Amino acid sequence: MGLLGNQQDELRRLVSEAPRRRLDHLVQHAERHGERLRHLAEALAVFLEDRRRTLLRSLGGGLLVALALGLVVTIALTWRDDLSQDLTKIGIGISVFVLTLALWAAFVTPSAIKRAVRRMARAPDELTPLLTREREESWKVVRPLVLTWLEGRTPRPRRRDVRRDLRTLDQLLGEDTVRLRAMLDKAGAARG
Repeated sequence: MGLLGNQQDELRRLVSEAPRRRLDHLVQHAERHGERLRHLAEALAVFLEDRRRTLLRSLGGGLLVALALGLVVTIALTWRDDLSQDLTKIGIGISVFVLTLALWAAFVTPSAIKRAVRRMARAPDELTPLLTREREESWKVVRPLVLTWLEGRTPRPRRRDVRRDLRTLDQLLGEDTVRLRAMLDKAGAARG
């Protein structure tokens, strides 16, 4: 009979801890999904930053090519003439500069961005560091979502929105989770 009393006491203790365990499970579930969202946002931020860097690098190269071509045309047309006598030739050089820059921005830059996106789609694991086992498991869930963005099947978010979401997730996963765990511990100590 004493053994049955011990089991009843153990059962009472387990029943009294059940709400805490359910809440703890919910907190773990929220943490896990928060980490996955953070991982997704990190990969998107790296993708958008690399895409932006490619855009600026391509436009900068286009600017240099257009400037060089415009200068060459201007120098070739005004080689033996006085610059102040014929501004039309200088205008032709400026027109060549503008036309070259516009063509570069319309054709070469989009091509460079497409190549960069294809490169990232071939190696999406390079978008985020996989340092721990938890991050590897999280990446297995997040990777298909990142690939849909890389393939252009969903609208791409703005960099500003992704950075804001990262800050929000950092706050939620940092301070708010610690605060929630402390409240659970305090509630468990008050019961016990």
